[in-house]
Formats: sequence, C-alpha cells, structure tokens
Amino acid sequence: MSILFSPIGTADPLTQQGDGPMLHIVRHYGPDRVVLFLSPQMREFQRSDGRYTEAIGRLCATEGLPKPTIELVESTFEEVFRFDHYIAEFEDILAGLCARSPEEPVLVNTSSGTPGWQQALVTLGSFGRLNLTLLQVTTPRKGINSRQDRENPGDYDLDTLWEMNEELRQEDPEARESRIIVVKTPNFADRLIRENVATLVEDYEYAAAYDLVRDSKGVSDETKTLILAAANRLNLDGALPAKVFAKSALAYRPDDLLGEYLSVMQVRLAQGHWADFVRMLTAALANIIKGVLWDNGLPEHAYLRRINGRQTDRADWDLIRRDARLSRTLRPPINGGSQYLSNSAYMSLVSEYCSDKYTEDRLEKLRKFEIDCRNDVTHQLVASSKQALERHGGMPLETVLQYLFDLHGHMRPHLYADISKAIIERL
Repeated sequence: MSILFSPIGTADPLTQQGDGPMLHIVRHYGPDRVVLFLSPQMREFQRSDGRYTEAIGRLCATEGLPKPTIELVESTFEEVFRFDHYIAEFEDILAGLCARSPEEPVLVNTSSGTPGWQQALVTLGSFGRLNLTLLQVTTPRKGINSRQDRENPGDYDLDTLWEMNEELRQEDPEARESRIIVVKTPNFADRLIRENVATLVEDYEYAAAYDLVRDSKGVSDETKTLILAAANRLNLDGALPAKVFAKSALAYRPDDLLGEYLSVMQVRLAQGHWADFVRMLTAALANIIKGVLWDNGLPEHAYLRRINGRQTDRADWDLIRRDARLSRTLRPPINGGSQYLSNSAYMSLVSEYCSDKYTEDRLEKLRKFEIDCRNDVTHQLVASSKQALERHGGMPLETVLQYLFDLHGHMRPHLYADISKAIIERL
C-alpha cells in the first residue's frame, strides 16, 4: 500500500498557476492513502468548504484515477513556525505510517506548509530511521512564486481555480510534465554508523562492528561479509575467511595456523589486552619449538603419538623408550600423569637437538618470560598492566612478539591492520 503524508499550506490544493504540491503528487503518484496534516487554521478551511478532500476527489474523477483513502490529522499546535515541536509530532505520525506500509517507503510532501514544517520533514529523512521518500514540488513558474499567484485562503473559490488550471487543459495526460523532485538527503544515521564502524574496525573490534552494521542499508553486503570474516578469522575460524580472502594478498592460511595465531597475538598487543597476549604465549612457544626441533632432525612423529593417522600432541612413550637419546632427555610422568609434554620438556629437547645457539638463546628467553610472567597471570590475582608484566618477565612485550615472529620465519607484518584498511576502504 502506497501512502502519501502531506502537510497542507496556502498553495494547496490549487493556485492560479496550477496544482499545489499536494495535488500534484497525488496526480503523478496515485497513492492508495493520503494523510493530510492540518494546522488549526487549515483545519477550519477544510471544515468550511472541504477544499482539500474535494480537490482530490475531483482530480481522481477527472483523470480516471482510483480515489485514495483520505485521512485528516488535525494538529492543535498553534505555533506553526516551531521546527523543534514538529520534529517530534511528525516523527510519531510517520513512524505509525511506516508500520502500516512496511513494503514500500512513505511518500512525504516537503513543499507544503511553513518553513518549519519543511525543515522538520527533511531532517527526519536525514536521520535515516524511517523508510521515507521525500518529494519536493517546484512551482508551475519553475521559479519563485509571485505573491499574486496564491488566492486569499479566507476567500477561496475552488470552482474558479479548477477551471483556470492549465495542467488540466492538456489533452494528453501522459504529456503533462511532473514538477516533482525526489529529495536526496544525506543519511546522517548511516554516516554515523559508518564512522562508528570504521573506529571499531581500526581497533580490530570486528564482532562489535558487525553487530552495529548488520542491519544497516547504507553498507553493502560485501562489506558486511568482510567484517564478519575478519571477526571469525580473529577467532581462528577459517571457514568464512578462506572464501572471502581467497584471491587476496590477505589470504587465510590454514596451512600456517601458527602464523595466523601470531597475528592474533599482534592484535591483542595492539588492543592493549596485555594479559590475553601473555596467556597466548604458551601455545605459541610450544608450536615454535616443535618447528625448531623438526628443522633439527626431530619431527613430531618421532616422539608424539599418532591416532588413526592423525598427529596428536600427546607423548608416545613407547617410541621415546626405544630411542636412547629421547629416553635420556625425557622422563615419563609419575603415576600416569599428563601425557602432554610441557614447554619445560620441549626445552630439554631443544638443548639436546638444536645446534643453533642463536635460536636456542631466543627460545630460552621466551621460556624464562613465560615462567616469570605468564604463570603468575594464569594462576594468580596479579596486576596485568603492561609495565607490571614486562617487569615480571624482564622483556618488553613487543620484543616477545618479535622473537616469536623471527623464530617462526613466515611473518606477514601487520596483517590485521591491512585487513582493517581493506574494510574501511569499502565503507
């Protein structure tokens, strides 16, 4: 159902020059329902001679248009210049009309009535909260009206003006020129959403950005998908990112999960989530050590258990006991304790197998940082400011991350900064 909301002014329904704005919109849009907004003064004119509803009826009969349902909204507010009042009054009315017409925008006449009314309606359209199509109707002169163009509304003769209406005299209705302009307002609501989303994306808060932008009509589905993909990727969920970033330099690397993990650590560091960064160190260090051992001739399958052909992180003590070097380095848990190797055990393997003293030195520093800092954060209620963590660990957090990237050897500098940049460019 199409609905026209039209305030009524002194140019309605007709002037000596032709259609007033309200009647002209009815002529060219043929709405199913017309809602006329009347100030106390216009209400009295309607009550005295029914000029507004009568003009709509005549137009439809003359042009062979279906007659719309007409609804009158009679305002009691006298100060028709008050922009601030009509923002609230119009918003209530239009919200109700939008609820009645969810399938298409409500047409809004922004040319009739006082300047305060017109400004209020354009402002509501700019907010972007209501589904509106704002319509401006130029004068028949295609310029500024002359004072003589408008009849004295207190001495109004609809019959005479109807006979004088040039727009009715054109024999071909399709040749009658429309004077209606669709108002292209800046959508401040969408602009505000985009600015807030950009700020969240710059801070790597992709999940919050997606929640904010999910229902926005001002952001493309492609951009929404990209934000969601970044949020999933930050949680090491590669299903959606693998598709979205497939043909990009930002491609998700399921074959390099450690690299993805280190990039997440880089984000946590940039966000100031110091304790989270430190807690992530243990898993990162364990996986880097396994890579170092592999490079030094000790692949994972030489000391870790395989189940159904899949490599696990559990120690295979049968394999270890059969190897003199391994059995000399590692000790099985007492009384069937944990079957997983600790980073302390991994460091024993590094001491035995790693021939690169530079690498061993970096790993020892990282392990010391983990012992002195990470374990306290994980198991105790301690301060987790950057300064406190670095004091406990004896090393700047940036150095910890740099060591990890250097030892991994496949660093993609500032991966998520580039992802955020790509998203913001699409906004």
